[in-house]
Amino acid sequence: MIMRRASGGSTDVQARASALARRYLRFGVRSVAQVQTYLRAREVPPAVIEAVLVECRQRGWVDDRACAKLIAGRLAEQGYGVALIRARLAARELAPAAVEAALAPLASEGQELSRARAAARSRARTARAVAPGEAARLARRLARRGFSPEIIEQTITRHE
Repeated sequence: MIMRRASGGSTDVQARASALARRYLRFGVRSVAQVQTYLRAREVPPAVIEAVLVECRQRGWVDDRACAKLIAGRLAEQGYGVALIRARLAARELAPAAVEAALAPLASEGQELSRARAAARSRARTARAVAPGEAARLARRLARRGFSPEIIEQTITRHE
């Protein structure tokens, strides 16, 4: 597409590719793989993509660890479990090491149980016991939010 129309030398192609990457990065936190896929879809030559990624890393525009930590923290604050957070990070094509580093502080049973209880309270709008008919519905909701069966059981048991 855009790169086919570039008539200048490799410097011109790299400048255009760098501008494309900057424009793409303006609209949210992106992983290295997402930037790479974006540039590849615009027919940027592989050598130029690598040069642009090096520039982006050096300038701090892309950092898989920081990206994973930010997204994981945001999802945890919204009351999601580790399983769902891991899936969302994987969907962004973040490096596995970055994903695991971001999940480490969130993965303790105490942290997970705390988030599940908060999600249960927000659903019930109260910290009181869950009605018997509500337990199954609450369990399904917590499962959709990525909580493990053990955490769901502990949460429901506490609220019954």
